[in-house]
Amino acid sequence: MSDAALSVRNLTTSFYINGEWHPAVRNLSFDLARDETLAIVGESGSGKSVTVMSIMRLLPEVGSRIEGDVVLDGKTLTADATEMQKLRGDRMAMIFQEPMTALNPVLQVGFQVAEPLIQHRGMARAEAMAEAVRLLEQVGIPSAKSRALEYPHQFSGGMRQRVMIAMALACEPAVLFADEPTTALDVTIQAQVLGLLEDLRHQKGMGLLLITHSMGVVAAIADRVAVMYAGAIVETGPVEKIFANPIHPYTEGLLKSIPRPDRDIGEIYSIPGAVPALDKMPAGCRFAPRCALSTERCKVEDPELQMVTEGHAAACWVRAGGTS
Repeated sequence: MSDAALSVRNLTTSFYINGEWHPAVRNLSFDLARDETLAIVGESGSGKSVTVMSIMRLLPEVGSRIEGDVVLDGKTLTADATEMQKLRGDRMAMIFQEPMTALNPVLQVGFQVAEPLIQHRGMARAEAMAEAVRLLEQVGIPSAKSRALEYPHQFSGGMRQRVMIAMALACEPAVLFADEPTTALDVTIQAQVLGLLEDLRHQKGMGLLLITHSMGVVAAIADRVAVMYAGAIVETGPVEKIFANPIHPYTEGLLKSIPRPDRDIGEIYSIPGAVPALDKMPAGCRFAPRCALSTERCKVEDPELQMVTEGHAAACWVRAGGTS
């Protein structure tokens, strides 16, 4: 995709465990267009957050290894720490899962929103603070001028998340990463934050990469979805196609596990087993030990993504052919 806000090719991230390198992310490739939301979904341990941390080069240098190509807003990213420092908070920004641990408890929230403008835009402090107040108003914080002088502990969970969004949008990034941005919030506030992200994405024309384990969140906000399992994308496509016709058994299991008001609580589906540890990955298809459809081939050969319909691909020997 030539006009992509973000293009990732063959991203592989490995960690050094017990004297050997083990991949947590394997040969990941995807594009994110401007004014598009791509949701990466999967259970804990699937490699979702590691993917984003790898793109932003936030992993520790010791014990981790990142390979592959990442192009952000037409610029190829490198491992140079100084260069990445200039890009983080400017052309790409991050909203973290728990704002109370991401915000500095001893700094006023207005200054924390203003800081990227001072660092990346060279604004004077007074000018940056005025812009911070405007940003706080934009994300729906009432009495923004006075609240900008308050501290994180004086804000509710939902308001702290709005502060994080204001910080991330300060320099109008080409790509916004949101790692489980609504997990710590109640259902009503979740809907407000998701609606805010969607509105701001349209206003700014940025790409939004959403990390989540919730298929409900995917349905609410995403244009496309990439389902990850054990470090690889096992199915990807437009949200409508994935929900209407899931191909991979793992995607099917995630959809079946969504609670529904027309079902008894005892009928909630649970995928058997758990995501394997990095140093205990099975051969072949990583999902085979948990899959009711697995064959002998699944246990020895790892399938590749195969196009099922236009824009919809899956990696499954049984349902998609498994090789391109």
